[in-house]
Amino acid sequence: MQLTILVVLALLGRALSYSLDELLSLDLTDGDCSKFKDCSGHGKCANSVCECEAGWAGEDCAAKGCPNHCNKQGLCVQGACRCNLGFTGVDCSQKGCMNHCNGHGNCNEKTFTCECETGWTQKDCSVNICPEDCSGHGVCSNNGCACDFTHEGIDCGILKCPNNCNYHG
Repeated sequence: MQLTILVVLALLGRALSYSLDELLSLDLTDGDCSKFKDCSGHGKCANSVCECEAGWAGEDCAAKGCPNHCNKQGLCVQGACRCNLGFTGVDCSQKGCMNHCNGHGNCNEKTFTCECETGWTQKDCSVNICPEDCSGHGVCSNNGCACDFTHEGIDCGILKCPNNCNYHG
């Protein structure tokens, strides 16, 4: 009498009957990745885990991956690397300041931080703190526009009224 064991493969959704010898010789190393929609067509299944092709990521290989996995020097967000401090480039492979200080500052090579030009701020010198270059009626400083005596406002774009318009408007 041959010993037969009933094995229910839940992932495949069907029952199969194997002898003990057949069961012991089964190769289960490829696994089943049907729960991952067969790796979304962007990878191969190994031991029930998706191994994603270059350019794809996630447990089901459905997420757009980043070049060189950001060289482990940044985070991959929707297919683009957001580099850690001190790294830059499409794949975070270059040492340097964030976004090369956007052309509005110098990169401190020791700390890899931007030293912004007057009138620019943020970690990557991307924000102009002197809108409209003070409208030609002031001087830009790191505190914003310092308006001349005839103008006022955040951008020095408002004409002041002499003597407060003698309190008539």
